[in-house]
This record gives sequence, structure tokens and C-alpha cells, in this order.
Amino acid sequence: MKDRRNINIIEQHIDKKEFTILIGARQIGKSTLLKNLAEKLIAKNEIVYFVNLDRKDILENLDINPENLFKFFPLHENKKIIVMIDEIQYLKDATSFLKFLFDEYADRLKIVATGSSAFYIDRQFKDSLVGRKKIFEMLTLDFEEFLDFKDKNDLLDDLIKLKSGKKKKSIYEKELWNLLDEYYNYGGYPAVVLQSNIENKVEYLQEIRDSYVKRDVLESNIQDEAKFYRFLMILANQTGSLMNVHELSKTLRISSVTIENY
Repeated sequence: MKDRRNINIIEQHIDKKEFTILIGARQIGKSTLLKNLAEKLIAKNEIVYFVNLDRKDILENLDINPENLFKFFPLHENKKIIVMIDEIQYLKDATSFLKFLFDEYADRLKIVATGSSAFYIDRQFKDSLVGRKKIFEMLTLDFEEFLDFKDKNDLLDDLIKLKSGKKKKSIYEKELWNLLDEYYNYGGYPAVVLQSNIENKVEYLQEIRDSYVKRDVLESNIQDEAKFYRFLMILANQTGSLMNVHELSKTLRISSVTIENY
């Protein structure tokens, strides 16, 4: 997997005292970026630990007491350790966890964590961690990254020259339009971009959709998953049109307040 453009920006923040929080949707490469960053830092002789909170044994210990982190990743006397935590939103109270560790151990501990977009919009997270964290939002690939992931280096160089005004016309114009059409139709999820045929792209997109509906929706405390899914389907069919909350409420037989919350 190629490095995302974000990795250099995030690497520059490692020396800062604030904890580094990387947020974004599922399947856009946050975990891969975190692992690649860990490799870079280890090569610089930094003390780096990596943990995915899919590991229930570690998750349970951290939920009991944030200081249990050091049972798995011990502090060092003369050097700050860097702990990379993937999927930090799985903690029962990630905000309190980060706040406690920053207030007590920021001189000896740096946390770099990934979290879902839903985690970012939590008001307690934003209010309680002021001055203690910097958030980096990771999006899907932009078109330049898209060309890079597809190893279209000549086209990428040409596009950059066109955007800067160094060139007025590209000899790759037809191919660029074709690739832009693919980008618009199938998006910038790295795993989808790297698929060589349309059938596989569609299959991957369906998996991403299902993962979003089944996991993110449940994590957001949606009470009626079936109606929320119907709500999504209606919105998808209305892309580019005005949305009428009252009409949606009547169609789905749920209150306008619930529609607003969705």
C-alpha cells in the first residue's frame, strides 16, 4: 500500500506535546497509515508501540483503568514512548481515558490514535480535550492520490503542471477524462481504487456500505436500524435534489425530530 499524503503532516506533529488524533470514515486507510508511521518512527529509533482495540483483553483492561496501558507498554525512564492506538472509539469513555493520560503523563507519553468520524463529533470529546489534542481528518483519496495509487505517474505529473499553469494542454487528455470518470463513479476508497475490474469495485463498495450501516449506525445509538436504512436509501435516490423533512417524516412514519437527528 502506498503512503497517504497525510503521513508527512502527521509525522511533523509527533514532536508536539498534544496527542494526535486521526479521524475519518472506515476503509480509508487510517490503520495502514498508522502502521506505516510506526515503521518510520521505529527507523528513527523512537520507542513505538502499536495496539488495535479489537483486542478484547487490552480493551477490557484500559476500560478498567487508563494506567493499565503501562502493563502492556511500559514507560521508559529517559525517553518518551509513543503508543499508537487504532479504533480508540471502542473504549467506553475514550475522552476521559485521553484526558487522564495527558494530564498525568504527557511528558513521558505521546498517543497517536485513530477514531471514527462519529467519535469526532461527540461534544464531550471536543470540549474536554481542548489544548490536549490535535485532530487530523482523513478523507478518501483526492484525484492526485488516485492517480498515484494507480501508478499513473506521467499523468499525475502532467495534471500538476496543468493546475500550476505550466502547461495549457495535456497529451493525456482523453485518458485523464476516462480516469476522472472512474473516480467520480467509484470514489476514492483505496481498496476500491486498487481493484482492476468493475465487478470487484462494486463488490468492495457494497462491503463498505454494509460495514457503515451495520457498525457505524449501531455505534451512533440509532434505535431503529431498519428505518434508518430506508432513510439512507431515500436520500441516495434524491442526491442533488432538495430534501423535505416533512415528506420524509410522512414516508417513513417517524417524527420530524427523528429525521433531523438522522
